[in-house]
Amino acid sequence: MKVCYTAGPVKKLENCFSVSTNAVEIRIWFLTDDILRIRAGFDGDWDEASYSLTMTAWDSRTDELMKDCRKRVQTAAAELTDGDKQAVIQGSRLKVVVEKAPFRIMVYDKDGSLLHA
Repeated sequence: MKVCYTAGPVKKLENCFSVSTNAVEIRIWFLTDDILRIRAGFDGDWDEASYSLTMTAWDSRTDELMKDCRKRVQTAAAELTDGDKQAVIQGSRLKVVVEKAPFRIMVYDKDGSLLHA
C-alpha cells in the first residue's frame, strides 16, 4: 500500500491541478464551481475508463459507450497559490487547501466552512 505523508510542489496542468507527494501524484479538477474531483494515480497511469461518471472534463476510453449519458464540461476557473507549507486553490465557491507536512487536503465552501478533510 502507498501512503502519502508529505507533499511537494502543486502545479496547474491543462485542466486540473497536480499535487506531488512522497508516494503518488494526486490530481484535483474543479468540474464546476460546486463539484471537485480528487484522484490519486496509484498505478502512475492516468488512463480513464470510468463506467460511473456522468460528467467529465477529460478523454476516457468509455466516452463512446457512455455518449448518451455523459456530459463533457470545461473545468471551472480556479487560481493556485503554492507555498512551502501549503498550497491554496481558490475557485469561485470552493477552496482547496493542501497542507504539505503532514500531507492533508481540506475543502472549504465560500463562507469558510470546512466541508471535507
